[in-house]
Amino acid sequence: MIPAPSLACTLNHYLCPHDMPVESFLDLAVAHGFSGVALSVRSLTECPAHRLAPLLRARGLSVSSVNSAGYFLFDGHEAVGQHARNDWLLAQTAELGDTALNVIVGGSPTMGLHEARARSIEQLHAFAEKARAAGVRLLIEPFHPLLNRSKSPLNTIKECVELCARIPGMLINLDLFHSWWDPEIDWAVSAGTAPIGLLQICDVHCAADSGLPTRVPLGEGILDWQRYVRMFRDSQPERPIELELFIDRMPGRDAHAIVRESAARLVSLARA
Repeated sequence: MIPAPSLACTLNHYLCPHDMPVESFLDLAVAHGFSGVALSVRSLTECPAHRLAPLLRARGLSVSSVNSAGYFLFDGHEAVGQHARNDWLLAQTAELGDTALNVIVGGSPTMGLHEARARSIEQLHAFAEKARAAGVRLLIEPFHPLLNRSKSPLNTIKECVELCARIPGMLINLDLFHSWWDPEIDWAVSAGTAPIGLLQICDVHCAADSGLPTRVPLGEGILDWQRYVRMFRDSQPERPIELELFIDRMPGRDAHAIVRESAARLVSLARA
C-alpha cells in the first residue's frame, strides 16, 4: 500500500544524485511523504514520459513542473539544438498531462539588456502559441538580476505579472532563491489574485566575503521561508509548492539526509 503523503509539497529531481535511477528517486519522495515530484531534462531523458507516467500513477505522485524550456537567445547550432529540445519538452509535458512546463527565457552575454528583453519576449510569445496548440501550460520564471546575462533579462515579479496578462494561460513560477529580494514578493505570495502557478522553495545563504547568494537546504540560511510557505498555502492552497535544491551545487552533501531533514522541517511547519 502506498503511504498517504504527509506533505503538501513536491520534490524537484535536481536533488537526485546522478547514480540514483529515476524510479528510486520516486520511491525516495514517497518514503518521505512528498505528494509529487518536479521533473528535469535528465529525468525525462532517462525515463521518458510514456514510461514515467505509469510509475507516477502507481505511487500516487503528481508532477508540479517540468524543467526547463526556453533559452531563446542562442545563435547558430546552439539555437537549433535548443529549438529541438523545447519541442521535445513540449511533447513530454503534453504526454504527462496535468502539469506545467517551466520557461527560462535565457540571457545573452553580448546583447544590451533592452534588446535581450525584447527578443526574449518576442520568442516567448511564439513559444506560447505552440504550447497552447499542444495543450501545455507554461510557467515563466523571473531570475535574480545577477543572472540577467546568462539566464534571463526578466528579473522582477512585476515584469512577469505584466507578461502573464498578455499571454493567456501563462502563470509565474516564483522561486524564492531568485525573488526573495523583490519588493513585490509579499504581495505575490499573499494575494490570492496574483498569477502565481508554483512556489519553489529553498533557503538562501549570503557569503560573508562576497555577499553573493547561494541556494541551501531549509533552515541553513537567512530566508524566512516558513513565512512565505504559510502565506502561499493560505492564499493559493490549490497551487503546488516545490522544494528545489541542486545536489551538484552542494558538494559532499548527502541527498538522502537533505530530503529527510527537509521533510521533517516541512512536517513541523504543517503542524504549526
